[in-house]
Order: sequence, then C-alpha cells, then structure tokens
Amino acid sequence: MTAEATATALKHRKEIAKAVARTNAKARLKRALVMVPIAGIAAGVYFEEQDYQEWKQQNPNGNRQDYACEVAALTAEVLDELLREIPDNLRPSEERLTGQLPKCHTLE
Repeated sequence: MTAEATATALKHRKEIAKAVARTNAKARLKRALVMVPIAGIAAGVYFEEQDYQEWKQQNPNGNRQDYACEVAALTAEVLDELLREIPDNLRPSEERLTGQLPKCHTLE
C-alpha cells in the first residue's frame, strides 16, 4: 500500500508541476504579446475579457464593478509582496499606489 501511495503522490506532484508550468508559460506569452504596442493592446483587451468571462462563470450574480474590485484587491496583495523586495529608497509611497485603485466595498 505504501508503494501505491508514493506512486500516487508522485503522479499528483507531477500534475501540479505541469499545471504550474503551463500557467507560467501562459503568463509569459501574455506578457510578450502585451509588449508589442498595437497587438499588445488587442491581446490585453482579449485576455482581460477572457479572464472576466471565466470569473463571471464562477460569480454569475457579479458585474464588472465587482470583478474590477476583486482584481484590484488581488493586485494590491501581489504588488505589496513585490514592493517588499524593493529597497526603501526606490519604493513608491503606498498612498500613491492605493490612490489609483477603485473604491470598492468589501467582498467578504
């Protein structure tokens, strides 16, 4: 039974690693496409609409404002993590960054 559990765990880890690699590859491709000015704008709009449609399937009663607020909250979390890696003297002020976020109600 232990060998079977080990094999199953190894298979599961490989599946997770493959899913993470695919997600990273997709993100790299999106970034590369967005770097090209005109094609980048079209690609950015397309990818954002796809993300919204996926979100809408999971949140059928939600609207674009709710989506924007959820994206803003998640972006703020990731941005906060990234900013912690930047030296203090190069880091932009928190007020400057949070002032650009949409005003949202809490989604809890």
